[in-house]
Amino acid sequence: MRFKVAMLLTLFCAGFTVNGQDKSTTYMTVFGLKLGQKFTLPECRRMKITKNHFVYSGGDSDWCYQRIDASVDEAKEQPITNATVLISFPFADRPQLVSGLSISGQVLDGNLEGIGFNTLGVRDSDEILSALTEKYGKPTAKDSSEVKTQIGATFPRILASWKLPNLVIVFQSITTQINSGLVTIDSVKCREWRDATLKRLTNEGRPL
Repeated sequence: MRFKVAMLLTLFCAGFTVNGQDKSTTYMTVFGLKLGQKFTLPECRRMKITKNHFVYSGGDSDWCYQRIDASVDEAKEQPITNATVLISFPFADRPQLVSGLSISGQVLDGNLEGIGFNTLGVRDSDEILSALTEKYGKPTAKDSSEVKTQIGATFPRILASWKLPNLVIVFQSITTQINSGLVTIDSVKCREWRDATLKRLTNEGRPL
C-alpha cells in the first residue's frame, strides 16, 4: 500500500476529510487507514541481529508495521491477528499533526480497529482540537484544567472526547510532559477492548 504526500496533506488541510461519506454510519479513515477493515500493511524490513532476535532496518519507502516483540519466533508467525503494532512511515509522508515517525495501531481479529498518535503537547493543542472538531463535530465531553511545571509555569490542559455511533475519540493535550499529547481514534470494538484490558490490568496488581 502506497501513501502519497499529496494525499496526506489533503486529508489534513481539509480537516480530516471523510470523503463526503456519512460519518455517523461509516468507519472513519485516519491517515488513509480504514478502521474496521482488514489490516493489510506489509511488515517493515527486518535485520536479524542474534539467533533469537531482530531489529527493523528502517528506511522503508512505504508505510509498514513493526511488531512490538522483535523476536524471531514472533516474526515467523502468521500475519498480525490480535496485537498492538507500530505503524511507520517515511519522513516525507509524515502526517503534519503527528509527533515522531510512527503511530500505534490496534489489530483485533485481523482488522485495524484503533489508531493512536502523539502530538506536540501545548504547542499544537489548539490545532489538534480544531482539526478533530472540524471532522467529528463538537466534543461530547470537554474538560479544561491547568498544569504547573516545577519552575512554576502554568499551561492549559484539555481533555476532550467524542462518542459517535461507531467511533470513540479521545484527545489529551498534555500527558506526562507539556510537550507531549495523545489522540486515540477507536472503533467501539477497540474501545471496549481497551477498557476491558485496563480493568484487567488494574485488578491484577501485585498483592502486599
